[in-house]
Amino acid sequence: MKKYKGSLISLKLRSRRIPVDGVVIDYDADWTLVRYNPVDYVLDGYALVNNNKVKGFQRTKEELFKEKIIKLKTRFSSDADICYSLKNIIDRLTSQDDLVQIETNSESVTYVGYASLIKEGVISLSSINPNGRKGKKMIIPVDEIRTIQYENDYLTSLKVYIEHVKSKKK
Repeated sequence: MKKYKGSLISLKLRSRRIPVDGVVIDYDADWTLVRYNPVDYVLDGYALVNNNKVKGFQRTKEELFKEKIIKLKTRFSSDADICYSLKNIIDRLTSQDDLVQIETNSESVTYVGYASLIKEGVISLSSINPNGRKGKKMIIPVDEIRTIQYENDYLTSLKVYIEHVKSKKK
């Protein structure tokens, strides 16, 4: 995977029809961090991909072409030069008020909320519904997680809305 740092690849996940495309930023034995490419030539946030759920990856002419277009319109390549530590990212996501989006084994279900604790193979999540209201606390086993996404447009928009609602209550 080292030779793909800074390159756009397509990760095929078990039990998921649509692959996760992204620019590889960092990886370790457990997780791969990518600058997420959900569609066409758009980079939208980051995704931590659980390597245990990856059945393979590819870098075909399609990925090379998408990468070329993205490079022409953005500066994503600088991300590959930043020293990312996956442990530091997970620590940051649990110590700040950053919303995360967790996709588990079910492709049709994602959980959005604030990750408050990651230990002993589980993530504690204070869920948020699509209207920005607090939901229930959840315990999600790490081995059931496919991806953890953060800093994407949906989460940023939801966070802005939550802050707006809070400011109106003051």
